[in-house]
Amino acid sequence: MQLEIKVCSNIIDHASGFKADFVILKNEAFRQEEFNRRKEVDFLDMPIYVVSPEDLLISKLIWIQDFQSPQQMDDIKNLTAIEQLDWPYINQWVKKIKLKSFNLLGHE
Repeated sequence: MQLEIKVCSNIIDHASGFKADFVILKNEAFRQEEFNRRKEVDFLDMPIYVVSPEDLLISKLIWIQDFQSPQQMDDIKNLTAIEQLDWPYINQWVKKIKLKSFNLLGHE
């Protein structure tokens, strides 16, 4: 028997405003690659892993395929302003998983 859990949760520290999302790793090619590319950073003297900006941008594109949230669209626009994004990597996944970009990328 295989149990499939599709739950995303988060925790918010109201004093600092920090929010952390906890996501179950999915058995999909992009999600596996996203996990492999995660970055280890130091946060309050503890190592934590964060998603790369490229993978966050792709994830937000995935999220807006069915519902174009203004917040997600603004996030995408802000992410595209990051210098030195790996655009070949982003464009590869946009094409591979057939994402609509809603003209938010500017590198299409």
